Amino acid sequence: MISFIIPAYNEERLLGRTLEAIQKAAKDVDVNYEMIVVDDNSSDNTGKIANDLGATVVKVNHRQISATRNAGARVANGSLLVFIDADTVISTEILRSTMTAVNHKAIGGSAAFRFDGYVPLYGRVIQWLLYRIYRLGKVVGGSYLFCTWEAFEKVGGFDETVYGGEEMILSRSLKKLGGFILLKQTVLTSGRRLRIYSFRENMKIIACLGTSGGRIEDRDTGWFWYDGKRES
Repeated sequence: MISFIIPAYNEERLLGRTLEAIQKAAKDVDVNYEMIVVDDNSSDNTGKIANDLGATVVKVNHRQISATRNAGARVANGSLLVFIDADTVISTEILRSTMTAVNHKAIGGSAAFRFDGYVPLYGRVIQWLLYRIYRLGKVVGGSYLFCTWEAFEKVGGFDETVYGGEEMILSRSLKKLGGFILLKQTVLTSGRRLRIYSFRENMKIIACLGTSGGRIEDRDTGWFWYDGKRES
């Protein structure tokens, strides 16, 4: 069984398409699966949407992405864990590639992303640069990250001492075990931060991630992930 684990905070606008894409991909690939939405103290209809679409809803109040992801993993029944952001859409092809990789003894892997909708030109440049860095194995995206339950247990799950960059820390630990791959396919993720925040704010975000190596030590430093701004 595959356990799709989706951390969510006030994601009523985008969660439906994320879950429907998972359902379609799983049906096309013909795999047994479950969807686990970890609702981290949402004040909107996130939990109801998840429940209506057949997901198991886990209610938490962490406001810490690493702890929220781990909460989903703790109730998972699958031998393969797939962590997907609530604003991300997967395809049949990427799930099929994931299954092929695991069947060939990969213990984990990740995928690059592309932004949906309109984003400013500098956003496209950022996307292009991140993809190149990703292909060199220097950055692992949190939008889509998978690993076997056994490997997840061995490395101790996501690091709950950080408020961001937990996917990079986990991927480095998985790489040490061997068999961590980078998929060729990309997932579609929301470019809303590039639309919501100004150029100046986005440059501050990039500078913060660059100087910290992607490791965010507290919620205030990772304000851009925790301020809850959403598109209307």
